[in-house]
Amino acid sequence: MHNSSKSKRSVYYCSKEVIICAGCIESPKILELSGIGGKDLLARHHIDLVYDNPAVGANLQDHVFFPAVFLSKENKDLGTTPAHVDKDPVRLLKEFAK
Repeated sequence: MHNSSKSKRSVYYCSKEVIICAGCIESPKILELSGIGGKDLLARHHIDLVYDNPAVGANLQDHVFFPAVFLSKENKDLGTTPAHVDKDPVRLLKEFAK
């Protein structure tokens, strides 16, 4: 592997496979910016095609759970255990808004 550090852009050369593990959004982005992806999409963005694979970035599904932290002026128990939040998150938000 070689890193060209003379510019802001890094170039890496590898002699074997490369595993990209940058999350569900950044991994396809890296591949597409590198020219691996659907040829029509890459052409629309003026990216030179290296390998046509329309499955890159398709059927993207992110995680639906997100942590939420609430601060209240009152010391209320809103029942914020993960099991309770999963059952009725709307009730939790309405209760917090009171």
